[in-house]
Amino acid sequence: ETKHPTYFRSIGKPLEEPLVRILRRNGLDTPKAKIFVQSFEVDNLRALDREIDAPIVQLLGGPAGRPADGSGTTYAQMATPAGLSEIARYADGVGPSKDYIVPRAGGTPARELAPTSFVDDAHRAGLVVHPYTFRNENAFHSAEKQNPGGPADYGKAFEEYAQFFALGVDGVFADNPDTAVSARGDELAP
Repeated sequence: ETKHPTYFRSIGKPLEEPLVRILRRNGLDTPKAKIFVQSFEVDNLRALDREIDAPIVQLLGGPAGRPADGSGTTYAQMATPAGLSEIARYADGVGPSKDYIVPRAGGTPARELAPTSFVDDAHRAGLVVHPYTFRNENAFHSAEKQNPGGPADYGKAFEEYAQFFALGVDGVFADNPDTAVSARGDELAP
């Protein structure tokens, strides 16, 4: 993930050129590279799309938020079918917060609402979908996915993964990748 590219560009330390050099030097500038170049901003991803062949992922922050590079578009607008089609012009995938796919509302812990069409909309636009961030602890789960105990106790992580995989996500951002791999039924490669 390129962190705060607009800020670093503003102080004369753009991230894009060194990133491109490192990717090329390490043979990672190919569509099949086992990496994703990602950002919550748009302009740097558009520029990188013109420079590299590695997969690019547009991250989506909270619905009311806007990319820091000055885009007048909110993340919620980017998450619409039209917005996702625009993202597909420069990116290969999208990394939304889990709430774009299974929204939550009310109280702490929040309750799940019905799943949205986000995954299908993104796939129709030709994008892979990798939501964030999956964690094991109760504190990060909806009311439905919590186990008895406190916030630090293990929640129903496997149920949450199963729900999102059933909804068609292509991958996940996970703080506990061993849980994610196990939940998907994949074996860890040596």
